[in-house]
Amino acid sequence: MDLKSIGVSPRRAPPSLWYGTFRSKLSSYIFEWDQEDVKELKVTKRGEWESSHGGQAPTEAQLMANISPGQTGEAR
Repeated sequence: MDLKSIGVSPRRAPPSLWYGTFRSKLSSYIFEWDQEDVKELKVTKRGEWESSHGGQAPTEAQLMANISPGQTGEAR
């Protein structure tokens, strides 16, 4: 952020400057994963890992690294 934009309020700034940030922060504040959904996602990802790694079970760190932020929101 530069010094010129500090005094600019969202009412005067074009929406393209602040709307994307607003939406991303808003969704992180109001979105919460159901723990049962997270468990099901982990079971699915564990099965995918095992089938692609010769039946070897992943560690928790490997499992979580295999889950993208888009799949879990803030579940990481």
